[in-house]
Amino acid sequence: MKLNRKGFTLIELLAVITILGILMIVGIPAVQRTINNSRKDTFVDTAKEYANAVKTAWAADDITCGGTKSGSMTAGTGYIIFTTNADKFSSLTGTTADDAVANKNALIQSGGKSSFGNAEVAGYVKVDLSSTNPKYFVHMVDEKQNGFDEKNSDVLERSDVGSTASLTVPSEDTTNKVYVCTVNAS
Repeated sequence: MKLNRKGFTLIELLAVITILGILMIVGIPAVQRTINNSRKDTFVDTAKEYANAVKTAWAADDITCGGTKSGSMTAGTGYIIFTTNADKFSSLTGTTADDAVANKNALIQSGGKSSFGNAEVAGYVKVDLSSTNPKYFVHMVDEKQNGFDEKNSDVLERSDVGSTASLTVPSEDTTNKVYVCTVNAS
């Protein structure tokens, strides 16, 4: 039966509504997945930006660990701790939160926050000098617990980012040559 001469039949109308419902059921999760993957990719890019800034500063001898310039260190492990907000991450061990903000500002002039709602982040870049070439690892978490545990910055990828990460920062231990380092402001 026709609803009117120029309109749809009830069956045609129900078919259109059903098709739209199926498209929404399939489409919305796909869009959400795409958005989440983009956030994870951007989070990884930000972490790599911190690691690359440390690599550059390390090579330029702009980092001090335990009173020694980075270029003079031949053994040990250095941790360059950073945060975008001292108030959000005031319990960082091994350094003051203000020093961690200063490190962030020396590494990345603007930005450096989480792609998950522009949340504040904290973490560190670890420089391992146990081999002839330094190895760089990064650990970064935002205030919403998005992030990842320590990963080699060269192989960090989207799948490493999770939503239950936590931040633990090692304390300085000069006996074992573990140093909390500072970036010299330029």
